[in-house]
Amino acid sequence: MDWRALRSESQDSLSVTQLLALAKNLLEERFLGLWVEGEVSGFRPAASGHWYFVLKDANAELKVAMFRSRNLYASISPQNGMRLRVRGRLTVYESRGELQMVAEQLEPAGAGAAAKALEQLKAKLAAEGLFASERKRALPKMPARIALISSPHAAAVHDFLVVLARRFPLCAVEIWPVLVQGDQAPAQIIAALQDIARLPERYDLVVLTRGGGSALDLACFNDEALVRAVAASSVPLLCAVGHEIDVSLCDFAADVRAATPTAAAELIGVDMAQLAKQLLRDHAQLQRAMLGVIEPMQQRLDYAKRLLDAHSPAVRLAQMRERLQQVLARLQRAQSTRWEQLERRLQQLRGALAYQHPERGLQARRERLSQLRQALVRQSQSIHLERVQKLALMHARLFALSPIRTLERGYVLVRGADNAVLSSVQQVPQPGQLTLRFHDGEINVHTNGKED
Repeated sequence: MDWRALRSESQDSLSVTQLLALAKNLLEERFLGLWVEGEVSGFRPAASGHWYFVLKDANAELKVAMFRSRNLYASISPQNGMRLRVRGRLTVYESRGELQMVAEQLEPAGAGAAAKALEQLKAKLAAEGLFASERKRALPKMPARIALISSPHAAAVHDFLVVLARRFPLCAVEIWPVLVQGDQAPAQIIAALQDIARLPERYDLVVLTRGGGSALDLACFNDEALVRAVAASSVPLLCAVGHEIDVSLCDFAADVRAATPTAAAELIGVDMAQLAKQLLRDHAQLQRAMLGVIEPMQQRLDYAKRLLDAHSPAVRLAQMRERLQQVLARLQRAQSTRWEQLERRLQQLRGALAYQHPERGLQARRERLSQLRQALVRQSQSIHLERVQKLALMHARLFALSPIRTLERGYVLVRGADNAVLSSVQQVPQPGQLTLRFHDGEINVHTNGKED
């Protein structure tokens, strides 16, 4: 829908959503890249990372939203009561029908004028030659004492001292404590530079440093009086203020500028590890040069000594003694070798004699006889055991056929008076005496001659 087509006399009605959408489109088309100045109120950082606050003046207020994708790059964080210049676009928050500004850039109020004034001051000082390269001095190669101008409790001081102690521990550092931000900082730094100038022989280098911060935090290092004092320093001055992207007028006026306090420590003196390597190389080179002179002289001395020794009676006598000792040693070795050969031959003969001795054969026969005896005993024992087993088997069989076994089953053995076994009733005498044999004993009975 085109808002230009709407007329007050039109009878067509719009929904609230349509009206607010038209208003949003109209504002976003017309009001882009605006700068608005006011006082911050109700600042509220959301959990999502977005910022929400109100920008107000004496008569009105405007709601502002700065999304996380933009405020990550903001140089300052809004604080209630702070005056800010905000650049962004106007829009409508449709669900509530509220006018708001979507911020894209923040800066302190008056920053534009301050930046212009800073550029004018920079041009003025450059025209006077304070930043000229030809007036800058090189850092001393191996400073013995450094004046460190900074806040003693700043992290930048700690970083500087740690790196310097590791890289160039031969240098002593004295800290001149000053404020490094705020309105009073330039005066304190200037006073420190003036006091150091009164001690021209005490220090080899001055280091002015502090860590990073906002443009407002670093503004004191753009103070004209301080920049002139830095340029007028009687001692070479190294400036390391802020991070690498931070550049102040003191950086231009100093003899050398370092991107960070740590980088400043890396520029001072020489790396002790590299110095040690260089000393080792120089020492080796010096040794080679000395050997080049000494070795020919040593060779001439050795040659002269050999000539003197060759004609000395003591040397000849020593050579003869050495020769005699060698002959005696060879003789002793030959005699020892001969004795060892004879000893080995004697041992061989003793072994052969022991092998052929009659006692050896007799002992072998004794062992054979003992083996035969043991075999005979084992065979005799085996035969005896076999016979005992057979006898036990025959006894078991005979016992199984014994009348006693039959009597145990309830039978009775009958014998007559003549002790003959009776096997029929016809053999029983009438009358007569019978002997009845049970398995566990005998009894005598009498027959009366009557038949039962």
